[in-house]
Amino acid sequence: MQPTRQAIRADRAFDGVRPLPGGLTVFVEDGRITGTEPGRAPAPEGWQVRDFPGATLLPDLVDMHCHLGADSHDGALERMATDEAARLEEVIDDSLGRQLAAGVTTVRDLGDRDWTVVRRRDRARSTGTAGPPSPTIVAAGPPITTPDGHCAFMGGAARGERELRAAVRERAERGVDVVKVACRSPCTRTPSRPSNRPWTRAPTASSTAPASPPRAW
Repeated sequence: MQPTRQAIRADRAFDGVRPLPGGLTVFVEDGRITGTEPGRAPAPEGWQVRDFPGATLLPDLVDMHCHLGADSHDGALERMATDEAARLEEVIDDSLGRQLAAGVTTVRDLGDRDWTVVRRRDRARSTGTAGPPSPTIVAAGPPITTPDGHCAFMGGAARGERELRAAVRERAERGVDVVKVACRSPCTRTPSRPSNRPWTRAPTASSTAPASPPRAW
């Protein structure tokens, strides 16, 4: 199968720090950027040229805090608590598609229900580029919280220091990318009830000490 090679050119560009005068040409092979040249650089023979007059090229965007299982409408967390598994998968599909369409290529999901997003991340990693286009998922799994605390319905409730430590170990074993502990939240909607008995600093700090933590991101 012949590789797909494209030269993408735009009149304006921003590298994440400053505008680039004269725009940019980006060379892409099989969906991966392999090089850039300033301005309207010529493309090698056999490459498809895609011109976007008046457009601006940007680096990939990263969403540092999202909930892919929530549908982004009013009452999303409430629905996430009761959605059937098939509906939850549909919402995740839609969320990933919307993120990618907006230029987001990495999402950090900081709270899913019943490890749904973690499993989706694992499936995406197993299929690699053979799967449908999708942002890279960085997943926390269900946030660790008190039994009646913020987002307890996601399945991460723990009582006391022993259960806190066990919860962190479980996340390390499942290979989450980051551990989220719901200490406090500005949200006020039920059923998460973030104001109910948030963790204090002492058990929260001690919970992560003995548990081979996931890699930092």
